[in-house]
Amino acid sequence: RLLAPAVLTAVTIDHVSSLLVEDRASAPKNVRVYGFAPCSTCHGLGFDPESKRLLTEFMYDIQGDTSVQTFGIETVKSEESHGGGSCSAVAPSCETETNVVAAIRVEVVDNWGHPHYTCLYRVRAHGEIDA
Repeated sequence: RLLAPAVLTAVTIDHVSSLLVEDRASAPKNVRVYGFAPCSTCHGLGFDPESKRLLTEFMYDIQGDTSVQTFGIETVKSEESHGGGSCSAVAPSCETETNVVAAIRVEVVDNWGHPHYTCLYRVRAHGEIDA
């Protein structure tokens, strides 16, 4: 959950530097980031759990120059949003017609080969708080 509903512009993923560790197979590889619309009637959650929308997907590059990588999120204009823009029956007051999100979900699809786990050192969401 975000501090406040915001229009996200980017997500940053941190993993251990190749200067510190040779084997970085536990680094995330393919990642998806979903956003959830704000909601004031969602049982105190602050977001509608039924409003999951894909914001971006990307590949973290373990061969890159840095272990800290930022991936942009395209702004979705309200007239281009998905479907009719209605919220779930549980949360009829949500804002699904805009790019404003109150929570995100980071889904690691796979990693660079470690068979048992994936390490995420830090995830940061960047954007502007919705006024």
